Amino acid sequence: MRIKALCAGLLALPLAASAQSVDLSYEVTDLGGGLFQYDFELTTDAGWAPGMGWRWFIFGDCAGCPTPLTGFVGDPASLPIGPWTGYSSSSGGHNGPTLSPVLEYWTPLDGEEFLVWSGTSTADLPQGDLLFSTIAGTIGGAVAADFKVATREGGGGGVCPSCLADCDGSGELDFFDFLCFQNLFAAGDLCADCDSSGTLDFFDFLCYQNEFSAGCPVSAIEQFGTEAPPSVLCGERMTSFPLDARPPFTVVTDVPSPLGGNLTFSTGCDVRTIGGGWATWSHGYTGNVYYTLGAASLDVGVPANSAFYLYAEPNPFALIEFEITRDGGDSVVDSIHGSSGAKGFGFCGGVKSVNVRTTDGFTDFAVGEFGIAN
Repeated sequence: MRIKALCAGLLALPLAASAQSVDLSYEVTDLGGGLFQYDFELTTDAGWAPGMGWRWFIFGDCAGCPTPLTGFVGDPASLPIGPWTGYSSSSGGHNGPTLSPVLEYWTPLDGEEFLVWSGTSTADLPQGDLLFSTIAGTIGGAVAADFKVATREGGGGGVCPSCLADCDGSGELDFFDFLCFQNLFAAGDLCADCDSSGTLDFFDFLCYQNEFSAGCPVSAIEQFGTEAPPSVLCGERMTSFPLDARPPFTVVTDVPSPLGGNLTFSTGCDVRTIGGGWATWSHGYTGNVYYTLGAASLDVGVPANSAFYLYAEPNPFALIEFEITRDGGDSVVDSIHGSSGAKGFGFCGGVKSVNVRTTDGFTDFAVGEFGIAN
């Protein structure tokens, strides 16, 4: 099993340039009748350099299991896609739709170059469920994507807000939520069917006004997925933790809070940074994480707060099931991928402790990217 945590002994070796890879985003449109259109965009990340190249591109990838992108049919009008002139599929260790000829390299001429294509599938994959890979080698110092998580764009492609009153998902109820609702209504999006009548009409506006006045219920645990953390959580302005002043590969049992006091760990964790002892995270985060050094469960004690969040990612480059439990017993179970798949969890109402564990009982992980409000 491939492991991302780097041994402390490697710290003495000269550090190579930061690894560079590709990113995939997609939008989903419901065509009706159980069919969904996918629009893909493939880009390089911020560290592109001339001569980098990738090949054998697989999307909707699954390790040793059937692709979740069921029934995919590529749009011939999208061809050619860079060096690739057709659609095929891969099977075995990697399984999913594939751009072919597979051995042709995509070598972008600059960091702004991108590829787009479309197709249809019988699956509507939410954020975190569509993975992609490039295999069979790279050139020019590029790093292969290995079951990397693609980013779903477009507001979820038909996934309605969990609380319609907070239509734009900002965590605050304001004028922009009304604009968001009006845009949904004007677009004919059934997420604007506030009264669940099956049609969009004047009564949906009356319903929305009532929903806005009532506000959103406070969830015991908010889930951010792989998105960046919100600036406002539970109506509170959040403060992110600064970089840890202690050197990498230092074992610590606490982390100073920017608002006073300390986070505490039930077992010693190793200070790491993304690209400096920990390979990946998500949404571009590059700060500190804390590796559990073999422990499959960690209690995080939280200083006085009105809201708190953290992120977690498993050590192996694989999909691992986590259980996140806060004081009082409320918990969520979520699968998190170890390749750029770190997911965030928010806690309202003054949480005192959070337990993070992998349900298999043996997979270790890292936590980090903390935020807090008083």
